[in-house]
Amino acid sequence: MAIYKEEGYRLNSRYTSGGKYQTPWPTFRFWNRWMIDHGYHCFNLDPFSSKQDHRTRFITRKQNGFIADWREYVAPSSVRAWVNPPYSEIPQCTEKVVFECRRGCTAGTLLPGWGFGDPWCAEDVARYASEIIYIKGRIRFIGAPGKPSYRASFSSAFILWLPGLRPAGTEIRTSWIDCPLT
Repeated sequence: MAIYKEEGYRLNSRYTSGGKYQTPWPTFRFWNRWMIDHGYHCFNLDPFSSKQDHRTRFITRKQNGFIADWREYVAPSSVRAWVNPPYSEIPQCTEKVVFECRRGCTAGTLLPGWGFGDPWCAEDVARYASEIIYIKGRIRFIGAPGKPSYRASFSSAFILWLPGLRPAGTEIRTSWIDCPLT
């Protein structure tokens, strides 16, 4: 895996308190429902989570979702991962998503809009993702214990990755959507 150490990741990750902010439940439920409404199944794995902030079955930081085989946590042929990674580790996360989707996983990732000009987007999202759905407005992420929630200073997007990845030469679908932000 290539690891990018660009200033933008360190700079923007400070706003996420080292990855300790989490997806609001209404936002997660909205995307879970979106998956079902579009002919997919609901999410069954949260590979970059903890006991305090998981949204479904999860892989803890100690178990390390970056190196763990996601198929060991749910039935191998039915991994459907909800991925809201620590923003300081997005490049490693998108590489892991590509790797797992080549092995049959479906993944929905919630990623910040400030990164769409960065190498991880060109190398992973633009090349392999099936759909990018830009979210209107700013999500109010839940703070870590003892920390307040905050409305992100950046836009976000939901990226859908399908098993086997998007075939070369096909277009990525893009759209905008309103979803619950808090």
